[in-house]
Amino acid sequence: MLFEFFTAYRNLKKNMAGIERARHLDPVMAAYRAGQYGRALALNTDPFLRAEILIQLDRAAEGEQVLRQMAAIEQQPKLMALIQSSLGNVLMFQKRYDEAMECFQRALGSWPERGSTHRAIAEYWLRRGDNPAEALRWARLAVEKENAGPGLSEDSKAICLGEDLATLAWAVAVHLKDGAEVDRLSELVAFPAITPMSSLAMSSFHFGMAWAALGDASRSAIYFELTLSRDRTGVWGREAASMMATSPK
Repeated sequence: MLFEFFTAYRNLKKNMAGIERARHLDPVMAAYRAGQYGRALALNTDPFLRAEILIQLDRAAEGEQVLRQMAAIEQQPKLMALIQSSLGNVLMFQKRYDEAMECFQRALGSWPERGSTHRAIAEYWLRRGDNPAEALRWARLAVEKENAGPGLSEDSKAICLGEDLATLAWAVAVHLKDGAEVDRLSELVAFPAITPMSSLAMSSFHFGMAWAALGDASRSAIYFELTLSRDRTGVWGREAASMMATSPK
């Protein structure tokens, strides 16, 4: 579900020099970064990004089908890890938790050093809601893995770390009930200028969930409103709208 998936996929698939410079000029990625998913879908020719865009457009079944078709033929381990991670996220959002974990485990087996898979598993436990200690453990592992590795690029590393810190904040709030630590983690998030709206929205949504878990309806509402302002039509905007509709006034 994350921008890093496609960045990594394209880096690994094409293995071409200057890909970071090239993607700044890519109209598909420009539209995607801006949250203009309909335009991005119309311009796109890559199946991996097509799946991501379909999911953002609330067409999860179509996105899942594309990812499963890719998984059936992919041979490169790191690419398979990216596909399985993305598929796991799709299934997790549909509460198909057993299937989602199978995908995440396959992703870990193919690329154990990747921090974002650990982050996804932390979110899996947060969404299940029955083992906050595991959520915290996996969220901490995600940050450790991201800090330890070189990243696919400086920007990609910063984006992934920002996402990891936001998920860690949610886990800290749920398991440790530590608002001061949630505040501290928010200060560590430093997204680069090219960060897409989907990643910014994911971060603000997870901080909103953190404050909701701490019982601070006012601060959670601020983050949910920020999520909507960043990416109203994407996954996280829909999640934020749902939380605001059910939150106590």
